[in-house]
Amino acid sequence: MKFFSKIVVLVLWGACAAFAGQLAILSNGFSIPHDHRAVLNQVTRLYLGPGNDSYVDVPTADIVRFDKDNTPRRAGVPAARAQDVNAAVS
Repeated sequence: MKFFSKIVVLVLWGACAAFAGQLAILSNGFSIPHDHRAVLNQVTRLYLGPGNDSYVDVPTADIVRFDKDNTPRRAGVPAARAQDVNAAVS
């Protein structure tokens, strides 16, 4: 189970690195970047973007502290141009 939670943390970190302004530092040494948070009983909900539709629930006891995320933001990837499937294949 610990291996699975490490994988989840790594995937979430990569997926939300461009949106985060805060870091949740966990007792296992990992951190989760997030935009904002809410404490719900024994879990803390970390919202991965400015809205409330993308989040991860972490046991509050597993969070050591919160820090400001000072890592530089990645530049946005330009949108791909629409292209005909046949032209793309050939």
